[in-house]
Amino acid sequence: MHWIILIIGETHRVAQDFIDYINSVDMPEIVLDFSDKNLTAYLENETQRTESTTVTGSSEYYLTLNLQNGVTLVNETRGTESTGKVNIYGGDTFYLKAPLTVNGTWTSENIENCKYEYQPIVYRTTDSSQQDLAGKLMVIEDPSTTTNLSVKWLSTGNLTVHKIDSETNADIANTTFALKNGNGDIIATATTNSKGIAKFEDINIGNYILVETKANNNYMLDTKETKVTITSEDKYIELTNEYKKGNLVIYKVDADDKSIVIPNTVFDIYDSKNNFIDTIKTDNQGIARLNSIKIGTYKIVEKSTNDYYNIDVETTTATVKYAKEYGDTEVTITNSKKTGYIEIYKYDMEDTSVKLSNVKFGIYDSNNKLIETLTTNSQGYAKSSKLALDKEYIVKEISTQEDYLLNENTWKVNLTEEGIVDGYTYTLRVRK
Repeated sequence: MHWIILIIGETHRVAQDFIDYINSVDMPEIVLDFSDKNLTAYLENETQRTESTTVTGSSEYYLTLNLQNGVTLVNETRGTESTGKVNIYGGDTFYLKAPLTVNGTWTSENIENCKYEYQPIVYRTTDSSQQDLAGKLMVIEDPSTTTNLSVKWLSTGNLTVHKIDSETNADIANTTFALKNGNGDIIATATTNSKGIAKFEDINIGNYILVETKANNNYMLDTKETKVTITSEDKYIELTNEYKKGNLVIYKVDADDKSIVIPNTVFDIYDSKNNFIDTIKTDNQGIARLNSIKIGTYKIVEKSTNDYYNIDVETTTATVKYAKEYGDTEVTITNSKKTGYIEIYKYDMEDTSVKLSNVKFGIYDSNNKLIETLTTNSQGYAKSSKLALDKEYIVKEISTQEDYLLNENTWKVNLTEEGIVDGYTYTLRVRK
């Protein structure tokens, strides 16, 4: 602090005494300033704040600070919060806080921080014996001084989300994310590209929640929330999704009678890219099951089947759907039975060159139920229609020519065992 002392009409001794007195008085500091004029903000919960700074100088005087929009001055000394135009007294410690939408660098306008002008102090003596030397008085102002305050608010950052398959690490496209602030408001959305990448750019630094709002059609929606802190450095997050799964169920039945199930049929399963997936086999109920496979199209190739059935050489395709929405994907595959024939040659017992025509034979099942009637032709020959291999048959002669006696024998026929010549043909030579 500076003083101009003008003593009029006094001796040097008096003037010196007065100066000594002035210097001995503890005069208030009239120049105010900030202990730290360059503040840097940092993240605090869902907002940002600066370090604390103190106004230096006498508590009798104050500085006036015009705050930027959205910024609050927290006076720690006085326990107050203010916005707009704020007076801060000497000795006050304070900090600034703002929402995360405030960013960049801000510097206040110049603040006048000298509170007094130079004032002349005129000393007039009361001693009439002294000469009055007073002349013209002039007030001289102190050269104007200012200060200011600068704040470096938090800037923005970028977030990269990489979405991959939980089992194969393959990139997942077409997955949409939303970024929410602490109030639950969506501030940005992004969708993954063909490389599984979604980007959020120029996001205000702070704490956020990342949620998946739409999954790729082949994947389950990931409902969990991911907490994310955005900083000025780029942030990378890798998240996984589980491929939707379904169940493939194959029913194996007889082609002619679907109530008849076929056990012990073996299938190889391939995906749409012809990758081998698994081998499954029908149980005693004719059912083969493959659970928890990725949804999509599969090829079903029959490798072997029940001994009495023909292998289905056609490849069957099935589109497996998401089990939680559509249940099991069911496919029914039929097999035709292996068949054979019974052929009969009828001729004279004594002269086999004599072929007997118009001789009738009956073919019966094991319950003695007539299945088919055969009549020999002019060559003494008769052949049955197709007969399934999985049954035992009984052949009986029903009637014969008038000149011959009826052959009362019965013949049990198993087409998979004895009597087979070609293609499960049982040849019966009847003489009588």
